[in-house]
Amino acid sequence: MPGPHFRIGTFRFWMLMGGRNFMTQKILQAVFGAGCYWGSEAAYRCVPGVTNTCIGYMGDSRSGQGAPQSDAEAKTLRHVEVVVVDCDPDRITYGDLLDVFWECHDPAGPAYNEDGVLDLERSVIFVADDEQRVAAESALASVIASGRFDDPVNTVVDGVGHFHRAREDQQRYLEKNDEAICSLKPRPADAAE
Repeated sequence: MPGPHFRIGTFRFWMLMGGRNFMTQKILQAVFGAGCYWGSEAAYRCVPGVTNTCIGYMGDSRSGQGAPQSDAEAKTLRHVEVVVVDCDPDRITYGDLLDVFWECHDPAGPAYNEDGVLDLERSVIFVADDEQRVAAESALASVIASGRFDDPVNTVVDGVGHFHRAREDQQRYLEKNDEAICSLKPRPADAAE
């Protein structure tokens, strides 16, 4: 059964994060589609200043559909596997989170699969406000200009859409199963707080 879904920022994940009162805490929230969500979640969990992560699906800003019931349905709904990252803004910046984004996946990976359908694990930076948009677009332009990747960078910057939490058995999957079965290369465990 899919979890609750709503626009990010509306309730500061009050329902999603167990009803904790986020309104009294300073929290920086970011949403990234960085390939397989298991690996991107593992990478962000190792970053000092990250206080919580949650994985799921996000429709693009034009998508109003409900939660996907399968990977195949998520593809047809234009959804992306995402990690939602909550941080302490006194310890980490949005720019730092963007640096992890570029390191933890291949932004030059295909945006479409072999059938011409948008890939569920494509590279997307979902932004919640103008400040995040400016930072994300600037970082994207810098990565493209650097020539760091042999293939064209396919990362897209888009406004946040509706978030659909993945099942509980998918949350912190690599941590629970001590497996590295996706294409991402999480940061070493010794980087954790």
